[in-house]
Amino acid sequence: DQSNAAAFHAQILDKDKSTGKTTTYYLSLEPLDFDYSIDEVQVDKMTYQRLNQGDTVRVLLFEGRWGIPWLELRP
Repeated sequence: DQSNAAAFHAQILDKDKSTGKTTTYYLSLEPLDFDYSIDEVQVDKMTYQRLNQGDTVRVLLFEGRWGIPWLELRP
């Protein structure tokens, strides 16, 4: 994907993790100002541990190669 990213700032509303055979980490973000709805974002363990509820992150939203949007979080 070589698309330009749309950049937004969002506050972390909550943190959650799902455990089973593996542990998956999630951050809940405040609603962003674009058409694509994001409730939770899956992140790696280090990002989950580093960020806290109330922190603000930069969200980069990409168009996606086949029109499937994807995003990247940056503290």
